[in-house]
Parts: sequence; structure tokens; C-alpha cells
Amino acid sequence: MSVYVDWFGFVEGVANDARGMPTLVGYSPKFQICPTLPSTTVYYLVLGLIDDEEPEPTFSADRSITLDVRVVDPEGSPVIGAQQTTVFGEKKQPEVPGSIIVFVGAQLVFRQYGRYTAEAVVKISGMDIELHAKRDLFIVAK
Repeated sequence: MSVYVDWFGFVEGVANDARGMPTLVGYSPKFQICPTLPSTTVYYLVLGLIDDEEPEPTFSADRSITLDVRVVDPEGSPVIGAQQTTVFGEKKQPEVPGSIIVFVGAQLVFRQYGRYTAEAVVKISGMDIELHAKRDLFIVAK
């Protein structure tokens, strides 16, 4: 069984399209200009996972995924931390490898300039799987 992180990062918003699929707004910013500090912004941390289903599917209706996320400031101090557990639903397209998109909204307060790092840890119930992902966001004055 092989599950891997397809994408992890910051987005400015998430909405569902007509098909019920998440649409990402303000996808993957590298930096944010904050002329003054502290500055408060709402971001979503989005994680996409793929299950290549070899030799059998990992994503199944009797399993769940737990996503632990945190954002740390340039000194390594936590800005936010959150945990979300999602139950896998029934697959709508059995001929396509499984995938899931999980997102967590957070109000971030930036108190200093520099590199902020989002970190994600994923665990799947009933399995010895732990996946890690990171993404940076730079807070700059201009």
C-alpha cells in the first residue's frame, strides 16, 4: 500500500465547485506583505493525498485520516496548532486511484518578519503510516 502527499500548502480560500470538488483560491503564496505588525490573516492549510492502491487500497470506508497541523514563527514558536480527523467515504470513481483533500482554516497572527513554516503530520487509522509535509510562507514589510 502506497500513500503519498500530492500537495501541502497555504491558500487564501477554499470553496466547493458545482461537482462538490474543492476549489483553491490564492493558491500557494510564497510571501505576504505586512507593512505593520502584528498583522492578522486567515489562511487555509490544504493537504492532498494520493493512494496508488498497490497492492490494495489504503483509503477505505472503515478507516479515517488524522491531520495534525501547526505553524511556527521564525524562532520556532507555535503560532497555531490544530487536529482534524476525517472518515474516508465511499469511492465515487472505482477505476481511479483514491485521493483526498483535507483543509483546516486558521487565523494567523504575524508578530515578526521572516519565515513561517507550516508542518503537517498525517496518520491513517489501523495502519502504521505517518506522512510529513512542510511549506514556508515569508512575511515581509514591502
